[in-house]
Amino acid sequence: MKNTIFILYVVSLLWACDTSTNEVVLTADASGIAENSKVYLSKLGENNQQIYVDTSLVENKSFSFKLNQQNEQELNLIRIDGTLGNFIFVNEQQPMQLTIDPLDLRNSTIKAGKHNQLLKDYFDNLKKLNEDNKEIQENMNNAFRNGNQTSVAELRSIQREIEKESIEERKQIIENNPESVVSLMILGDLINRKKINNQEAKNFFANLGKNIKDHNLGRSLQEQIAKVGATDIGAVAPDFSGPTPDGNKLRLKDAMGKITLIDFWASWCKPCRIENPNIVDVYQDYKDKGLAIVQVSLDKQNQQRAWTNAIEADNLGDWQHVSNLMFWKDPIAVKYGIRSIPAAFLIDEDGVIIGKNLRGRQLREKVSEYLD
Repeated sequence: MKNTIFILYVVSLLWACDTSTNEVVLTADASGIAENSKVYLSKLGENNQQIYVDTSLVENKSFSFKLNQQNEQELNLIRIDGTLGNFIFVNEQQPMQLTIDPLDLRNSTIKAGKHNQLLKDYFDNLKKLNEDNKEIQENMNNAFRNGNQTSVAELRSIQREIEKESIEERKQIIENNPESVVSLMILGDLINRKKINNQEAKNFFANLGKNIKDHNLGRSLQEQIAKVGATDIGAVAPDFSGPTPDGNKLRLKDAMGKITLIDFWASWCKPCRIENPNIVDVYQDYKDKGLAIVQVSLDKQNQQRAWTNAIEADNLGDWQHVSNLMFWKDPIAVKYGIRSIPAAFLIDEDGVIIGKNLRGRQLREKVSEYLD
């Protein structure tokens, strides 16, 4: 019995020794980097906060780090004194070999597993998009200087198609890799750049793996998605219906164009009346390209005549109007959280809010961005 216990004890020691040597190590070829340069290893915490982890030195054209064995798919960054940029990689809990670009760390390469390959695919997508946009923008500037508006419009259309394809490629990465932290990074990027609406973001997040949702970045992203309100940019605008001046009912979805301005105003609101001529000008320039307008009046009960007279006086008769004549208690205003006017929401053809409270030149620029 004693011999058996001794044998088990020796085996356990051997196993412990084997485990202790099974370290996750990142080694780097740092040719071109000055000897004794300091190298810093950080990790990304919640809210993308960079947290210092370790420091190394470039010696004999190389450096190395022992990586955290507990946190699989931890996002790490490497920075080197005197070198441009930083390099981000995924801790895949396996040996990794990094080759440093001494001119720009962002162009360094790594031999690792599937998550780092996905990260490379993602960065390659963004790099190509930036290069394409730069080339198109140069061509657009030349066409604009030459007064060739037809070419400008064609190039803008090409630019939108290229971005659309890029977004679809990123969405595919998320859908095909629900167990990768890279999908979290891409989803966060799409949300922050307003490239998907809040409902899409919720759907993508719901389909991620449990471990990815529980990742520190996953928890931060879930909080961010939850904070988007019903009328924030990126959310789908609440549908509504209301009485028109002639007593019929109008539903928002039946009045929408390629983009639609939902404008809250009232006959008694002086700032609203001052803004109305600008809305008229923008509408006249873009109505044939797909701009629609629905104005919601917060006039009071028994003020129907004041409402309709203001529509006529301000030349607002070319688009749709609704009002319950209930002042601040108008159910449409309540649904949209209106506490002051003028207040406006610009939505796309899917009902997604793409702009808020755009007035004057800002309104024209945003409409032009989508319709020119």
